[in-house]
Amino acid sequence: FLRAAVGQLTRNTSLLATETACSDQEGFTKSIHHQLFLAAARGLWGQTMKQLKLTFLELQMLEDRMVFGGLGHPYGTADIDDAWASLKESERESQQSLNMIAKATSKAWRKQHCGAASGHIGTDKLKINSM
Repeated sequence: FLRAAVGQLTRNTSLLATETACSDQEGFTKSIHHQLFLAAARGLWGQTMKQLKLTFLELQMLEDRMVFGGLGHPYGTADIDDAWASLKESERESQQSLNMIAKATSKAWRKQHCGAASGHIGTDKLKINSM
């Protein structure tokens, strides 16, 4: 899912066609990370995470209804807690992957467009695509 987000990002000329891409590596990487996060959150990954979180929320509400209805605690809630912890860990690891992808994308783009040696170019060498 994240590879598709990178492909979409590289076509976004409004983000990439700025001099700051070559002069401000950290800012450029943060911009890429933000765009990747938005693409992932709006895509299949984000939709799946949202649905899974809602499922766990509904399970918690059902458990509360049983307890407050006088039926006691349902069996197997420890397994649900373990599954929730596993989901949160997977989400954290996905966020770390976004960081790595953003850094790699920034480095590759800067190498291609800013020059391998200096890491910076003047505005005369910057390719700006008009819309």
